[in-house]
Parts: sequence; C-alpha cells; structure tokens
Amino acid sequence: MVVASLDDYKKKEEEEKKATQSYAGGEKSGLAIQNPDDDDAWKKMQRQAASSSGPLPSNHVTVTIYRNGFVVGDGPFRPLSDPLNKKFMDEMAQGRSPAELQQAGGTEDTHVALVD
Repeated sequence: MVVASLDDYKKKEEEEKKATQSYAGGEKSGLAIQNPDDDDAWKKMQRQAASSSGPLPSNHVTVTIYRNGFVVGDGPFRPLSDPLNKKFMDEMAQGRSPAELQQAGGTEDTHVALVD
C-alpha cells in the first residue's frame, strides 16, 4: 500500500506543469511530444556546490556559469552552442570533473568553484 501526502501530489502537479507537452500528428496517428525541464542540470550543480563545505584550496579552478555559456578562470566566454563546451557542462552536471580541469598526473583531486 502506497501512502502519499497532499504535499506529494502538489509537488507532482508542479513538476508536470513545468514540462512542455505537445501533440503532433493527424486524425488517425499522432505523437505526444514532451520537452524535459532544462533547469534540472543547473539545479543539480547548485545542490552539489552547496553541499560542499570548508575553504577552497589555493589551486582551485573557478567556473563562472551563465545561462548560455561559461568562463573557466580568467579565460574567454565559451558558448553552449559549441558541442565541446556542451560536453564540458554535461560532465559538470553529472558531478564529474571535465578532463581539461584535471591536474597533470591525475593523482590529486580537482577542486572547482562554481559561480552562478
């Protein structure tokens, strides 16, 4: 037996409202189209960043995130329209450090500071 509260139903309704749902097709055939919420990856990164504690080591890398791209350290703006930059952000969203941020030798942890 599954027990759920009214708050659970309210959260489910809010999640369903966020997703865009469309229908494409004709009279006898069709396809339901559902777009996922793009903010999930951003929210996941923010939660992961907020869960860490303590001061950052002096050798940390700062990644400043914008809605349409990011900047690593003092480098140039990198738009998400570039597939390599998108891969970089996808790895960050999964909680992994992209290869370009990992220290030479690969034995030490890579510390990344996210700035939103």
